[in-house]
Amino acid sequence: MSFLAYKFRGVEHPDRLLEIIRTDTVWCADWRELNDPMEGMFRRPAGQADDWVSAVIAFKLGYRVCSLAGRWDFPPLWAYYASDFRGVAIEFELPGLDAIYDDDDLIARDCILARVDYRRTPAFAPAAGWDPRRAATMVLLSKHSAWRHEQEIRLLARVESFRMHRQVSRVLLGHRIDPGLREEILDACERRDISAADVRISGRGLTAAPVRIGRRHPARAGL
Repeated sequence: MSFLAYKFRGVEHPDRLLEIIRTDTVWCADWRELNDPMEGMFRRPAGQADDWVSAVIAFKLGYRVCSLAGRWDFPPLWAYYASDFRGVAIEFELPGLDAIYDDDDLIARDCILARVDYRRTPAFAPAAGWDPRRAATMVLLSKHSAWRHEQEIRLLARVESFRMHRQVSRVLLGHRIDPGLREEILDACERRDISAADVRISGRGLTAAPVRIGRRHPARAGL
């Protein structure tokens, strides 16, 4: 069953923002640079040797992270990750999620797409006897429950640039977006037949008003 996920982008790197829309390619960051200071921390299971801990750390360092959100209509997400409504939320309709606890082949994959497992304790505790690669994967797919409101969907990959499984399905534009950047985004959307919407704030919260994208490229329309 397909589902929707959202990549929030601010305006600090407009080239990366436009690259996602034009090529479906997202940037995967070093997880040590993410905003949660507890990111990647774990507790050693009783009886595990130092070489097991070293192996978990090594496998963690082999992954990079792209964070997606399971919703677009939560104002703090726009404040945190979209330059205070000056950026966008880029929507993907993706084919499915990995079952992080039930999939025995998980540790062999070069990329994993799964919901973050929110926990009360700040550091994840792998089960005794787990393969170090599986432990590293589970550590990077867990966060403290204080972040639960983000409903994060996390992509773990071994590359900086990752092309998503499906084309961008919609671009949601923050209500403070620069008019020039807005035009660039709408131009890119038209070229790929991607829909767009303006995000508005009202008494009902955030709403999305579809944008009618004009014919900027008459040749494509057969004129």
